[in-house]
Amino acid sequence: MIRPCTLIFTILSAVCQFALAKPTSFQEHNFSIQLPEGWKAVEPLPPQTTAFVRSPDGSKGIIIMTLKVSPEKMATASQVASNEAKEAAIKAGCKIDNEKDITVNGVIFRTYTIRMTNGVSVVSYTGSAGTTCYAVQGFNNVADAGSDPDISASLKSFNLLVTPPKIPAETKTHKN
Repeated sequence: MIRPCTLIFTILSAVCQFALAKPTSFQEHNFSIQLPEGWKAVEPLPPQTTAFVRSPDGSKGIIIMTLKVSPEKMATASQVASNEAKEAAIKAGCKIDNEKDITVNGVIFRTYTIRMTNGVSVVSYTGSAGTTCYAVQGFNNVADAGSDPDISASLKSFNLLVTPPKIPAETKTHKN
């Protein structure tokens, strides 16, 4: 499971780091995403981060985390990750709004906006497919991340490279 402290740490550290280069297709994690032109990858990547890119002026960024999950836990993996991240944000004094489910290229994401006390806005998408849980966040240091056209276009371009096989219902609900 993506740890809520890791998510908050990654977002907070994003506000202080600068970028270098960016890929747009992640074969080993079975997804692609169109990243804004001119944005650069942050290196080294924070722990548990698949990709992290920033705008040239550093005021905006996109952070992607992936996690392999056992078939038994897939039915609730993205919901648990989303709830834990929201709880950690609330404990840190952040406000959560605009919460809803959306479908992006066949993947159902739970999305919401985190408003940090320092003025940073983060739009978060958490979803799963096959045995992978995806957390994709866009942040903006000066405006609303959820309505930022660069961030919105990127998050909505998320696409699986290969449609994973369906996990049988009996596997999803199996309890240890």
